Formats: sequence, C-alpha cells, structure tokens
Amino acid sequence: MIYTTYTKPYQSPSDLITKLDQYVTSFTNNPFWYLENQYFSNSYKIQNTRVSLRNEFLRSKDDFTLHFKENYINNTSNDFKEMPPFWKYTLYI
Repeated sequence: MIYTTYTKPYQSPSDLITKLDQYVTSFTNNPFWYLENQYFSNSYKIQNTRVSLRNEFLRSKDDFTLHFKENYINNTSNDFKEMPPFWKYTLYI
C-alpha cells in the first residue's frame, strides 16, 4: 500500500491577512471593521493598538501613505479619520 500525504500550498502571511480581511469584511460589510469596537471583546486593548497603528501610519513618508493622507478620509471613525480600510493598511505593513 502506498501512502501519500497532502500538503497545502505555501501561503504567505500577506495571503492569510488578505483572506482574514475578506472574511471579516464580508461578515461586517465594512472595510474599516478594525476601527469598530463592536467587533472586539477588549475595546481598551484594541484602542491602544489602533493608536499605535495610526501613529505609525502618520509618521510614514512612503508614497502610498502620503497619497492616502492627501486624498482620503474615512467616515467610519471620528478618532481615526486618517486611517485607510484594513486591506489598504495591510499593503503598508
């Protein structure tokens, strides 16, 4: 008898992040889901994470972030108007 093992094709971290975002966005119908407290059990912890993400994003001088900051705002979160949708932010990280 011959045994074979099935291995999944390699998935990069960016592939996994993309799949996560697609799943959560389809569930929430909101590409800014990471800015909504209702989707997280610990709002204090996620708020600190958002502040760190925002600070890092605002400090950045790369073309993507400069373009986004100059041309867009989001209406999802008053505290984080300058932040992009999650899928766009993941291109930055």
